[in-house]
Amino acid sequence: PGRSSWGRMLVSDAFSTGIMAITINSLKYTCRVMRPDGSSRNSFPSGHTANAFLGAHMAYKEFKDSSPVLAYSGYALAGFVAASRVYNNRHWVADVAAGAGFGILSVELSYLVYFPIRNLLVKKTKSKMADNLILAPTFTPQGGGVYLSLRF
Repeated sequence: PGRSSWGRMLVSDAFSTGIMAITINSLKYTCRVMRPDGSSRNSFPSGHTANAFLGAHMAYKEFKDSSPVLAYSGYALAGFVAASRVYNNRHWVADVAAGAGFGILSVELSYLVYFPIRNLLVKKTKSKMADNLILAPTFTPQGGGVYLSLRF
């Protein structure tokens, strides 16, 4: 068992992924850093590494108390992803270091924002519908927004 229910964890993961995607893609197309192999100008930061460390940090936050092996093993896998991106000449070391940082920070920001908002909304409605409330970011070609759903 983790810290949160699977439903809340999935919504938090979606929120984290949205934060990460906006940050990573904004930087990739703003900084325009050439890849080591010269194939394109979107090397910084590494999206693969950010995604791997996002998953690793989410596992750490959820399972650090109940299953330390599971909690820490994600970091080893994410480290292999980062090393493979450098080894395959797709990213510079700074790219994967930044990607790891953005992945971890996305989870931290998600936990700082999502759970307090969710708990406040549930408290305001004076109900026990916590597991029926979903708050998630949405993205379309025209822009982004927030999806709020309450099942009753």
